[in-house]
Amino acid sequence: MQVKRAASIALAGLLIASTAYAQNDKALAKEAYDRGTQAHARGDFRRAAEEFAKADVLAPSPVALQAALDAAVDADDFLLGAELLDRTKRLGATRPGTLTASIDAATTKLGGRAGHVKIACPSGARCTSTLDGASFDSAKGVWSRVGPHTLVVQVDGAPDTRTVEVRGGEDMEVVAARANAAAPPSTPAPTPAPAAHPTATPSPDPTEAPASKPLPPLAFWIGTGATVVFAGATTFFALGAAGRHKSFTDAGCGTLATSDCPGLKDDGEKAQTRANIGFAVTGVAAATTIVIGVFFTDWAGSKKAARAPVLVPVAGGMAAGWGATF
Repeated sequence: MQVKRAASIALAGLLIASTAYAQNDKALAKEAYDRGTQAHARGDFRRAAEEFAKADVLAPSPVALQAALDAAVDADDFLLGAELLDRTKRLGATRPGTLTASIDAATTKLGGRAGHVKIACPSGARCTSTLDGASFDSAKGVWSRVGPHTLVVQVDGAPDTRTVEVRGGEDMEVVAARANAAAPPSTPAPTPAPAAHPTATPSPDPTEAPASKPLPPLAFWIGTGATVVFAGATTFFALGAAGRHKSFTDAGCGTLATSDCPGLKDDGEKAQTRANIGFAVTGVAAATTIVIGVFFTDWAGSKKAARAPVLVPVAGGMAAGWGATF
C-alpha cells in the first residue's frame, strides 16, 4: 500500500513537471511564430520560414507548418522546403485543404532540388559526420542539393571518406562500418588449481535475515518532498516568465523600440532561464525519487541490526552518510 501511494505521489510530480514543459514549449512556439510574422511583414522571407518552422518544432501545428512552407516558397529556400514537405507526411489525410494547396505549390517550385542523407552508425559506436565540410547529426541526417558531395563519417574517431550522389526527393542511408581492428593477443589458459579435500558445507543460519535494500523509506519521502518543492518553484518561475512576456508584448516591443524595451527584454530572458533550470531540476528530482523508491528503498523494514550507506537526495545532488538499524 505504501509503495502504491509513493508511486502515485512521484508520478504526480512528473505530471506537474511535464505540464510545465508543455506550457513552456507553447510560449516559445508563440514567440517564434510572432518573430516569423514580423520577418514576413518586412520582406525577410527566409527568416520568416525559419521562425515558423521553429514554432512547428516546439508545438507542432498545421498553421505554423503552412506558414513556414509558404515563406520557404517565397524565399526559394529549397533545402528548408524539402524538410517541411517531409514534415507534412505526419498529418496524412487529416491535413486541411489550405495546407494541401501550399504543399502543391512548394512541390512544384522546390521539389526535386534536394535529397536527404543520413548515417546508419554501428551499434554501440559513436559517429560524427560532415557533408562538404559542414557537420550534421548522423541519426537525423541532413538535406542537401542534388549532385555529388563529399561525405566524411568518423566511427569512434576513425574517418571514412566517400563521394555520395544525392538525388532529388530521395532518402539515402549510408551504412558506416568500423575500421578493421587488430585481434587481441591470446592469453594462456589458467592452470587449474589442485583439488581440495572435501569439507563439510556449513548449514545456513536459519536466524539470518535476507539481504535488504539499503535505504529507509524516509529517503524516498525526502526525495518526494524535494520534487514537489521544485515543481512548485518551477511553476512560479514559469508564471513569472509568462507575465514578463505579456508586459513585453503589451509595451509594443515586438514592433516598436521604446526606451523600456531593453529592460523588459532582459527581465524576460532572465525569468525564462530560471524557468528552464527549474524544469530540468524538477525532472531529475522526480526520476531520481522513483528509482530510489523502486530499487533502493527497504519498504519491508528489516529488523536485523545492520549498518549500510545512506544516500539522501538534496538540492544539487546527493548527501551520503552511514546509517544503522536497531
